Amino acid sequence: MAIVELIFVAFLLSIIHIVQHFRKTMSYWKVRGVKHIPPLPVVGNMLRAFKFDRHFFHVYNKMYHAFPEERMVGMYEFTTATLILRDPELIKTVLVSEFSTFPDRGPIMFNPGCILYWSIFSLGGNKWRAIRSKLLTPFTTGRLKLILPSVTRSCLEFLESGPKELTLDILRQLTLRIFSQTMFGIDIKSEEAEFLENYRGMLSVSKSKVVQQVGLTFFPRFSDFMSFKFMPIHLEKYFRSFLNAILNKKMDDSSWRDDAITILNEMRKRGKVHFHDKEKDMEELFDFNDELAQAQAFLLLFAALEPSSITLMHLAYDLAQSPDSQNKARQEIKALLQKYGGYSWECVKEMKYLNCCLKDPKKYKPERFLDEKIHQFIYLPFSDGPRICLGSRFFIMEALTLFAHILEKFELSISKEMKLPLKYEPITVFLTPKINNPVIIHLKKIN
Repeated sequence: MAIVELIFVAFLLSIIHIVQHFRKTMSYWKVRGVKHIPPLPVVGNMLRAFKFDRHFFHVYNKMYHAFPEERMVGMYEFTTATLILRDPELIKTVLVSEFSTFPDRGPIMFNPGCILYWSIFSLGGNKWRAIRSKLLTPFTTGRLKLILPSVTRSCLEFLESGPKELTLDILRQLTLRIFSQTMFGIDIKSEEAEFLENYRGMLSVSKSKVVQQVGLTFFPRFSDFMSFKFMPIHLEKYFRSFLNAILNKKMDDSSWRDDAITILNEMRKRGKVHFHDKEKDMEELFDFNDELAQAQAFLLLFAALEPSSITLMHLAYDLAQSPDSQNKARQEIKALLQKYGGYSWECVKEMKYLNCCLKDPKKYKPERFLDEKIHQFIYLPFSDGPRICLGSRFFIMEALTLFAHILEKFELSISKEMKLPLKYEPITVFLTPKINNPVIIHLKKIN
């Protein structure tokens, strides 16, 4: 009987401890005087997301707008206290001024065996700094100028193929070709179909996949116990094999200088990556192996495809919805092509209005971004500071060059096959249109 009583007491004390722990955790913002929507036990402010009828974005959007007079707002991502910054000066402080205090990313959704686990997206500290500094080389202004003709050729090839429409799949294929040719220094057309099929498999949506990704992000120990995965093992093996073949094929190829694969292979050959810590005035060496090379290559490829193609899809959709903006952009393009006698770095760089069209605020009005008084930290599609997206300038060059070619030759309109308004899949990482109602933009050739 005494044993039963001891077990009961131990159980009761455990329950009391858990309750006190959650009470303390869920009072984090209240104690600190930060405005927030009261959380629920365990799920925090995330319960709405598990109805699976709206994208996670809407949860964060609701929190952001809950207290419009506040400079910052608290929320709970399950049991994790999260601060949402609303004041651009605070954002600048975190990303730039006080970066050394906030150098690393928050929780990530990659399991330890995932190809992205050792990418610079996930890494922190000086190892992140060391690898990232090497990967900056392919994205310098000088190299972007050198690859612009290759980007232009890819755009011309697309126009010569006689396109009738723009869809997310078409834009994925385009961005894959442009990136692989310019940043990997290879042509993968023969493997394109297989790669894109596996890529779509990785992006396929299901409630179980969302649960696993949430678990990996916020409950890593439980996820490790449950063997949760970011992607299925067979896809993991395929992408590792695919990228390893590219890395090995280019190991002794010097025809392309300073592309991303060449840089990664140089680090592979050395087996080490060097970093000088200026603050501590000391040298550090980090091991660099095949796994790290594959991780960086996959991250660059993934970033070049999904965020890029979805942004380009939204640009096409917005321009098709706004004939006035489309015409203004077209006039700017024609004037600049006449001024510079064709596509050049200076010509593309001067496409200011088309660049504004890339920005996608709640109400589509590109002109607002021509106002030089807008705070730099209001619109941050690539983040800012030392963690700014490596390929931000490459993407802008790619987007402006591609859509300048398209707008020069075609008028964009919403296809009759597409149902409006545009709606999104509720369980994807990125804001992706409904699979059963994709964005289809009709292209009408201009005589």
